[in-house]
Amino acid sequence: MPGRCVVNTSPLQYLFRINHLHLLRDLFEVVLVAEEVRAELDRGRNLGFHAPDLSSVGWLQVLVAAPEPIPPELEGLGQGEAETILVAKQRRAEWAVLDDLEARRAAQKLGIKTIGTVGILAMAKEQGLISAVKPLITDLIAAKFWLSAKVQQEILQLAGE
Repeated sequence: MPGRCVVNTSPLQYLFRINHLHLLRDLFEVVLVAEEVRAELDRGRNLGFHAPDLSSVGWLQVLVAAPEPIPPELEGLGQGEAETILVAKQRRAEWAVLDDLEARRAAQKLGIKTIGTVGILAMAKEQGLISAVKPLITDLIAAKFWLSAKVQQEILQLAGE
């Protein structure tokens, strides 16, 4: 089991949309979410978007990052991404689950391992939690998840499909 993770808005949103949010619970010992991410999802739901209500997901914990000066690596990121990385740093989480490339680079500069939505699918297949990645990638794309053809090919190759 890979330990603790802190999950940003996009992975929560897209795993929820393809009915595989449970993979986070199945893959990680502890799943944390920054308060700002919860607020982003709530705002989206209030605007009519199909978004998870984290108050009904008992296996994850919503946390507020402790006040501290924002590391320069996090400047320019969205609030949800920055708080996700801060919570991961403060709670010594092994993973930050982020789709945004700049956010991933910032987390890595702070010594935090990163994985994205598609990486979660590959990890789930590797752990035997799902039988195939390809149909879920198709579902993600149908849910408006952007993924280049090159990355699709790379992840399917990595997953042995």
